[in-house]
Amino acid sequence: MSRYKPYSSYKSSGIEWIGNIPEDWKVRRIKTFVKKCINGVWGEEALDDKNDIVCIRVADFDMNIMGVSPKNLTIRNINPSHQKSRILCENDILIEKSGGGEKQPVGRVVNYNLANQAVCSNFIGKIELSNIISRFMVYYFFTLYSGGINQKAVKQTTGIQNLDLEFYLNEKITIPPITEQQRIADFLDRKTGKIDELIGKKERMIDLLKEKRAAIINHAVTRGLNPDVPLKPSSIDWIGDIPECWEVRRLKFLVDLINEIESDEESQTNCVDLENIESYTGKLFNEDIKNCLAMKNFAKGDVLFNKLRPYLAKVYYGSSKGCCGSELLVLRSKYIINPKFLFYRMISKAIIDLVDNSAYGVKMPRSNWDFIGSISIAYPNEFEQQWIADFLDKKTSEIDTLIAKIESAIETLKEYRASIITAAVTGKIDVRGETA
Repeated sequence: MSRYKPYSSYKSSGIEWIGNIPEDWKVRRIKTFVKKCINGVWGEEALDDKNDIVCIRVADFDMNIMGVSPKNLTIRNINPSHQKSRILCENDILIEKSGGGEKQPVGRVVNYNLANQAVCSNFIGKIELSNIISRFMVYYFFTLYSGGINQKAVKQTTGIQNLDLEFYLNEKITIPPITEQQRIADFLDRKTGKIDELIGKKERMIDLLKEKRAAIINHAVTRGLNPDVPLKPSSIDWIGDIPECWEVRRLKFLVDLINEIESDEESQTNCVDLENIESYTGKLFNEDIKNCLAMKNFAKGDVLFNKLRPYLAKVYYGSSKGCCGSELLVLRSKYIINPKFLFYRMISKAIIDLVDNSAYGVKMPRSNWDFIGSISIAYPNEFEQQWIADFLDKKTSEIDTLIAKIESAIETLKEYRASIITAAVTGKIDVRGETA
């Protein structure tokens, strides 16, 4: 940020987290600029009549543009008397009043930027402003949120966070003249747009690397590593041709299904559950889980396979003994199948899609061992299985390292984006003449 110059003179704001502000800026409470604040409404299921209307949810907030995403909007049936005061206008501010969580606290704010006639849901408040540029105020709310200032107004009851809006709107902020507000907002629109474009390119690179990772795994566990090996029909439609020296057997003949539920103090120090297995990689995160519901023991080399919402591809290779939740099947390889080869076979997209197509239930779709155990697995001899497993360990590690570097670069860009916004709206840098 060294390229941006400061203002010529400053004074104390009297606000500890802001510090000094430009000489002609003023200190005001947010509520000074709030003309009206109205709670949203959820209504009923859509009936395809004149009362059907778009209802904006917190899930529609797009924090990249600090606006509302036009994708997959929800239609609800809302009584006209409830619609009247809640119809959203361009540049209304929408504030998340309920929801959030430990990693993403309640209190996010966006502009309403769509042409659709709409209202907002009951978890959102509609704020109408006066005597302030709405877009400037959205950036200021972002600064309050990213700096954790909103958390003073957060109350938690029965597992859900609620924002005390009256308390929050009493927060003091620093305000430049209105023409300057517009210049700052315009600058930040341009600057964050360029940063978001860079972030988008890096996110697409990650998507391509993940696709490459999945393709490498799928090819290795179905065709092996020798491109010149002759093929033969597997006699199974979804598998297709396989190397001529490979065999095919049902999974239940290659593994034992383990259902040990024992009191093992050592195992209970390594708890694995669905929430801390990364999809399609088998990596663990949030490794502080101490208790799993209906714990089952697993041994080193066992493969844990998720039967709940199989499309999430939650598969884990046990690098040491531990315990896991009941929605994970514990598969223990018999002597004819290499445990690591089995892990890569079970995490391949073809297997995940097959199991997912067998799942039953709408809200919580799950498959069962009867189906999973009946899946046919093609496999080579023990030596080639180890060769494939070692190859995939190396290749996936290389790709994961690249992904981690790109993710780190994205985080750096997001931090820079936040710092630019904060510096601009609190007067630490003078961007009035900047073109971003």
